[in-house]
Amino acid sequence: MKTLLTTLMLVLGVVAVNAQSNGKADVSGSWEYEVVTPDGDYRGTMEIKKADGKYVGNLVAGGQKTPLKNLKIDGSKMTCSVYAEGYNCNISGEFNADGFKGGVEVEGNVMDMTAKRGGGGK
Repeated sequence: MKTLLTTLMLVLGVVAVNAQSNGKADVSGSWEYEVVTPDGDYRGTMEIKKADGKYVGNLVAGGQKTPLKNLKIDGSKMTCSVYAEGYNCNISGEFNADGFKGGVEVEGNVMDMTAKRGGGGK
């Protein structure tokens, strides 16, 4: 009986750990981002929150907020678009525990984008 209870507890523990690791991470919060371009680097804050069961967000730079349009987060992967400086910009990438790595596509050119959790609204 003791062996059965120990085995059952072990199995339940493994199931609980797998459920947590396979669950969708909450990427809500502020992310300090940087986009590397041929014209210089752009920095700001990416703000993401959950509202009515879906994610919404903004890029904040130079005191301006630009909404993240068509924001989709599937597990750790994110896609969205923004309209900035006269261009439609498509952002895609992947979150990990405390970072984001991806790219920004503008008129066929892709520039690296990284972010770290903990922005302050630049």
